[in-house]
Amino acid sequence: MRLVSRADIDDLKWNQVILNATCFRHYGLTYFLDACAPNWEAIIWGDYEIVWPLPVKSFPVKRVFQPLLAQQLGPFSASVIDSKTIDDALALIQTRFKSVNVKFNETVNELSLLPLTNHLNVELSLSSDYETLRQAYNRNVKSNLKKAEKSNVLVKRNDDAFAFVIEAFKKGERAENTILNGAFYQDVSNIYRAFLKRGEAECYIALINEQPVAGQLILTSGGRILNFFTASTSAARSTGAMHAIIDFVIQQFSTKALALDFEGSNDESLRFFYQSFGGTEKVYLQAQFNTLIWPLNKLIK
Repeated sequence: MRLVSRADIDDLKWNQVILNATCFRHYGLTYFLDACAPNWEAIIWGDYEIVWPLPVKSFPVKRVFQPLLAQQLGPFSASVIDSKTIDDALALIQTRFKSVNVKFNETVNELSLLPLTNHLNVELSLSSDYETLRQAYNRNVKSNLKKAEKSNVLVKRNDDAFAFVIEAFKKGERAENTILNGAFYQDVSNIYRAFLKRGEAECYIALINEQPVAGQLILTSGGRILNFFTASTSAARSTGAMHAIIDFVIQQFSTKALALDFEGSNDESLRFFYQSFGGTEKVYLQAQFNTLIWPLNKLIK
């Protein structure tokens, strides 16, 4: 087990571990991390038997943080990782960093060194045929799909329309969150472009009278479809356009051995929205520790 810098990582070996991991997550791929946390470091066991990415910030103190756009990180391996291995790694991390915030993928379900906080995600298996998947939609989804049909909502793939999705999000209610700044939106663009360059990203938009009203960016590698970023305009909310986009994506990827990762959420209304398409809850865990002195321990989380 060794702590290494980004410059010392073999991208090919690293990404093979992530793609073959028992719990693949897009967030662990080098090109995802490079786009949202360029100064990341890592713990590596042996010849890349296990890898653990550590996004790092250096100011005002060097610390491990969880990027806003990376829901789950932690250790990745093609084999089961025992709890002692994870505890040993955490002990090493605690000697090198005064503040750590990590949200784990599902390989981690317990720790002895740190208390854990539960978070919720929603996923949908797409292995069934579309009609079977559609039967699991709740009444609200089916009603909104009828509304979209009556409103002549047209859904199509346009991989170059990602700028519209980002701009629409900026203008929406969620953009009022002061945590989201220009750097955040640049990260969204950089991540999407990095996956698109590799043929692992798609953009779907909903149009009414040829005008885009909603959009969804997805990442498509590793046997998972990640609902990476979405946005709706006021016109979309009254016409069921976002429901139509998600339904369209489900139809496109149905009967395949894929999981649609809705990426959320702890927000009850958003979680209900994704579950209304037949998605099921998944739990992932977060660990934090902070040995900074006042006032840094209050300012840095």
